Amino acid sequence: MINVFVPVTEKLDEFVKFIEESSRAQVKFYVGITENLASQFPKLKGVEVHVFKNGTNREKILNSLHKLEIKKGKLLVVRRPLTANEFAGLCNSQADMTRFKTHHNKFGSFFKNLARKIIKKIFAFTYFDDISAVMYNENLFELITSCANLSMA
Repeated sequence: MINVFVPVTEKLDEFVKFIEESSRAQVKFYVGITENLASQFPKLKGVEVHVFKNGTNREKILNSLHKLEIKKGKLLVVRRPLTANEFAGLCNSQADMTRFKTHHNKFGSFFKNLARKIIKKIFAFTYFDDISAVMYNENLFELITSCANLSMA
């Protein structure tokens, strides 16, 4: 089972297209949507819709969706509409945590890696460049569901 958390605050048409293309058996979408977009959201199979007040940001929606009762399986947090290839790549990954990797030229990569090493050395903190979609494998289900704040996980 793949549980997909989708906060929708804009780009409704793109998110609907993404959900329609990605809908299949063993995939359950938990959509958090603002009130102004909720009336335009179509009824789709395998989608559980939760309506939030206008002005609620994506992270608050994600943290609220995280508190729902979900079935054990992979967890996918989606912050932007994905293409079919991106969704399939995340779902087929066997790693415990999968995210997108940003590509830079050698010059840019040098400074990015230098900054990353300095931050890790001083603050013992690792950050990711692109968190638009993060997949947590079934092995991390208990850990992720026990976290109080999904946006920080």
